[in-house]
Amino acid sequence: MREVTELSLAYHVAAVAAPGDTGDGTDQPEVQGMLRRTVAARWKLADVEEALGRLAAGNFGSCEQCGSQIPAGLLASMPETRYCLRCDTEPARV
Repeated sequence: MREVTELSLAYHVAAVAAPGDTGDGTDQPEVQGMLRRTVAARWKLADVEEALGRLAAGNFGSCEQCGSQIPAGLLASMPETRYCLRCDTEPARV
């Protein structure tokens, strides 16, 4: 949460300070990079919040598609994982 807040604030400060026609700094490479990092951090936070929701609901560690157990090693390295290895590699999840 702290990272998202800090990145968001830094992006807004940089965007306002950056010279450009749009006034949002998006035509500046440094500001674009900061925006990408901010968006990625927000997605990561959303993934973690969803994982905490699955933990509270009692279905953390179960594949959302097929229901099988997700390997503990995978969960240890990426606790936000939602799918088992088989379902994650399938072309389309509908």
